[in-house]
Amino acid sequence: MIQNQNGVVTMEFIFALVISAGLAVLLFSVSYTLAVVEVTQYVAYSTARAHLGSNKDPAAQKKAAIDKFKHLVAGKSAISSLYAGNWFEIGKPDELPVRGGPSADGKTFGDDLAGGSDEVQGSKRNWFIGVSVPLKAKILTMNLPLLGRTNPEDDDGSFSTRLNAMLIREPSQKECKDFFEKRRTALGNLPSGAGFYQQNAYVPMEDNGC
Repeated sequence: MIQNQNGVVTMEFIFALVISAGLAVLLFSVSYTLAVVEVTQYVAYSTARAHLGSNKDPAAQKKAAIDKFKHLVAGKSAISSLYAGNWFEIGKPDELPVRGGPSADGKTFGDDLAGGSDEVQGSKRNWFIGVSVPLKAKILTMNLPLLGRTNPEDDDGSFSTRLNAMLIREPSQKECKDFFEKRRTALGNLPSGAGFYQQNAYVPMEDNGC
């Protein structure tokens, strides 16, 4: 039987201190990651808003979205400092997945969301338009004393996600003009419309909002 128990409390204190420090670091990492996810959700929404507004053509709308995203995450804004270190990795501006829809680049969220391409009343749900921002939380991959690794399989994509912002893109000037040009041509081909849409008689100026 051990008669001298001096230092037992010290060992227990050191053990508890290490465990508490590890849990504190883990709690901080999770809390900070959730905060950055919320900020990134704002980035996705702000980028989708820039993509939403009507412009000359779909390419100009996409460029406006990329420019906004680049300003927020790679410019001199306060948000960009969150992604400047090694804790978080966000998608590159030039590779930003912008979903323009069937009338633009044909890309939607159908391949990203469960059931996104299911048919509803015979037509696909292709109205999912917006921006998908990839985010990787490297801060969550760590090796804590006495607790072990948070990513034991060393899977590089364990703490990766996508922040999606879905906003219906407004038709661009080119799309609007092409649509009403087809409409005018179709009306002109009707027997009752031949007298109203004479090509050489006047220049049609319809109040179409373009």
